[in-house]
Amino acid sequence: MDYFVADGLSFNHELRKYLVANEYISRHIFILTDENVYKFCLPAILPVLENAKYDVIVCEEGEENKTLETCCKIWQRLSDLNCDRHSFVIVVGGGVMCDMGSFAAGTFMRGIDHMLIPTTLLAQIDAAFGGKSGVNFHNVKNQIGLFLKPKSVAVNTDFLKTLPERQFNSGLAEAVKCGILGVDGILNETGKKPLVYTDILKIVDDAIRFKISVTNEDFTENNKRKILNFGHTVGHAVETYYMPQLLHGEAVAFGMICAILLSVKMFSLDKDYADKLISLIRLHFDTIIIQLSDIENIIEIMRHDKKNDNGEIKFVLLDDIHSPVYDITVSAENIREAINDAIELF
Repeated sequence: MDYFVADGLSFNHELRKYLVANEYISRHIFILTDENVYKFCLPAILPVLENAKYDVIVCEEGEENKTLETCCKIWQRLSDLNCDRHSFVIVVGGGVMCDMGSFAAGTFMRGIDHMLIPTTLLAQIDAAFGGKSGVNFHNVKNQIGLFLKPKSVAVNTDFLKTLPERQFNSGLAEAVKCGILGVDGILNETGKKPLVYTDILKIVDDAIRFKISVTNEDFTENNKRKILNFGHTVGHAVETYYMPQLLHGEAVAFGMICAILLSVKMFSLDKDYADKLISLIRLHFDTIIIQLSDIENIIEIMRHDKKNDNGEIKFVLLDDIHSPVYDITVSAENIREAINDAIELF
């Protein structure tokens, strides 16, 4: 898989060069995007497709629309517009569109070549890399999907300037996760507030490099790649339960705090270091509201997590600084206590 990171006019130059060099520019191109991206980001990209044959398919935005029903609409439009196996799909959008668009392209006619242009911080450092695609099913995150690498990922950091602060911070949670798992530079950069643009560029670059290094080693998540689920066991359950009020990164931030608390309890992670990590997370997420009365419902959702094994709820925890351990079984009692303590912190 190819990828490049650029901004402004240099991004369009690199994108055009890539499409021409790989002869995609001469194919029938289909752009998959959502309503917000169509309005705020797509106009900056369309000049690259001058003299190319292309059609745009616009989906409803939001996690609640990351479903098989939306994929059916995409497949129907691709069929109606005469997409064939020689066509090329460009997915432009945030995490939802990258996951769902890649899944839709990868399953239509058993697979159409496609690339991703992520437009949010969350997508640029996480969703667009690693080859995970899919949709939510019966209120379970990413329950239907497949491992599938796009032909390329093209990152335009100028798009980050269009993000509301809350959406930007949502992506920052995944960057903090990379820092906790092993990239000191990211922890240093994300420990600043406010962040300046040069900080953001370094965070994006460091996070992409880290994720690629992990996923190249274990693409189908049999071993080491599991560490990237740090914070996601509680996070996905909380996100599912409060959807669409809670954003992905907000849920993961809460989930990381739960995982850190469990790491102190179960692996004797240094308490001062744990407090430092929690403070860093709360620097950007200080108003995540989870109700004590919802804890049992959250745990019930966790019982359906695809990472589980034989009914046991599995976590990624820390046994030391930058030392994640995966496939750790945690009891409902300990989960309940960690969620309760995390709620009190907010």
